[in-house]
Amino acid sequence: MNTSTTITRRTRRSEQEWRVVMARFDRSGLGAEALCAREGIALGTFSNWRSRLGRRTAGPKPAPVAPSPFVELVGERSKHEFDIELDLGRGVVLRMRSR
Repeated sequence: MNTSTTITRRTRRSEQEWRVVMARFDRSGLGAEALCAREGIALGTFSNWRSRLGRRTAGPKPAPVAPSPFVELVGERSKHEFDIELDLGRGVVLRMRSR
């Protein structure tokens, strides 16, 4: 009977080595799972060290969003009709009409 045994070699890294791994992660543009698969690191161990070292989660920082200024609505007033269009930014437009 032929049996094979898989031996998993564990690598112990120092804090400084983990800082280097995190720097590679930040530059890579990869998600945590992809980087761990590429480097042969257990995802749980990576997540633990990322938390310990105070690293941010995967992905780029979101761009700051400037607050939208108020929009003055000008037009004739009517009790029963209105036509309002608000540009909310990022391609979102809110239109309200009543006739």
